[in-house]
Amino acid sequence: MEFDAGTWWLIGILLTFLIGALGWMVKRSLDKIERKLDSAATKAELEKEVGECKQQISEIQHTYTTRSQHQQDWTECHNDIKACLLYTSPSPRDGLLSRMPSSA
Repeated sequence: MEFDAGTWWLIGILLTFLIGALGWMVKRSLDKIERKLDSAATKAELEKEVGECKQQISEIQHTYTTRSQHQQDWTECHNDIKACLLYTSPSPRDGLLSRMPSSA
């Protein structure tokens, strides 16, 4: 199979285009990697954030209560609220009845 000059010219143009496209894709990928590296946290920043997270975990562990303990505390608070409501003054709607003299 023999190629004439026009065919070799076309093959040259296609190869040039493919090499250019491949070079552009490689450069684009390297630029993305460089941007990620520029925005990456330093080791000191990462260690600082890890330390803060460990501190938060420690605080949560220190104040953690089990579900049963939480339910018991909630029940006690609820009962205290009920007790407070029982000893409040009468409603304004009941004003005439509750302020009647005892001799009446």
